[in-house]
Amino acid sequence: MFVGLFFQFDLSDDYEIQIYGITQNEIYYDKGELTIEEADSLADALEQTGYFDDYSTAYVEKKNNNYELFFSFDDSIFDDPTF
Repeated sequence: MFVGLFFQFDLSDDYEIQIYGITQNEIYYDKGELTIEEADSLADALEQTGYFDDYSTAYVEKKNNNYELFFSFDDSIFDDPTF
């Protein structure tokens, strides 16, 4: 079974990319919406949940003091019984 979601992000000059950990995880965020401290804090939370155990990418937007996180996944995740 194929399940797919597609989000297109305009990664203009306003976006910053931060790299975390030995697996080179990436967080993309708009510099006008988030501070680097907020990105670092989100990265810490993603590491604690195990999301950053393997190479991963997250896109973060902040709207009305709420964080919206978008994740990219390899479709093999659906074969993982723990998912």
